[in-house]
Amino acid sequence: MKPCPASNPMRLFLHPNGTTPDRRRTAFQAVETLSQHFDCVVAPENASWLDISACKSGGPEDCDMICAIGGDGTILHAAIPAIRTGKPLFGINMGHRGYLCAFHRDELPALDEQRLSALVPSPRTLLGFSWHGEERFAVNDIIIAKGEFGTTVTVSAQEEKNTIGQWQGDGIIVATPTGSSGYNASAGGPLLTPDCGCFVLNPLCPVAHNGNAIIYPDVHTLSLRAKTRDAQPDAQVYVDGTLLGPLEHALSLHRYERTLTLLIRA
Repeated sequence: MKPCPASNPMRLFLHPNGTTPDRRRTAFQAVETLSQHFDCVVAPENASWLDISACKSGGPEDCDMICAIGGDGTILHAAIPAIRTGKPLFGINMGHRGYLCAFHRDELPALDEQRLSALVPSPRTLLGFSWHGEERFAVNDIIIAKGEFGTTVTVSAQEEKNTIGQWQGDGIIVATPTGSSGYNASAGGPLLTPDCGCFVLNPLCPVAHNGNAIIYPDVHTLSLRAKTRDAQPDAQVYVDGTLLGPLEHALSLHRYERTLTLLIRA
């Protein structure tokens, strides 16, 4: 009787953080360990510095999962191919916090297919918006902030012709349920459960006393406008911590048509 052929190992698309030499060293060690248990694929731009023969160079299309190796910032970057391809995403925290990561670096040697199969999918809603004619999304938050220290910016939010609120201060955070535990929480905003179906609008250091955060259903489209005083530099738009540029026109926010499948522990 012929022996049964071994099943194909789980294929992972690895998204490591290689922004500094120290992070590259830790990422290299993690990828080296993972490649001993899984069929690993990395993007061509990462394959060049990882230089690990056990990893293939390619994309996530034919992989089972996407694995972010870093922290929450790496999760946000890895979310782009995960959302584009519909692949589930999990993270291995190589740093300090890593709230969105399923595992810590100390667990790497024991990581196997059984532990990955035990992860639970957690669908995460996204903020959609149009920027210079291109449809984009935010996993955590969109921030409209004043362009210069020492001045203020006035931000107004509308749904169709109804004004939801107007705030003068340092700006405003619009956070998803996933992002509610980030900058929004640091600014005193409420925490949202991933399945709540809403966003939170949280003004930053409002001048008036009506600066309470607003939880708003994500079935509506919101339009944000901003104006500054005394011809100061324009209000700036940040998406998941990355500066996009000045807000020149109204910014329309809505629930993005796709979701992120984040893998978490049960």
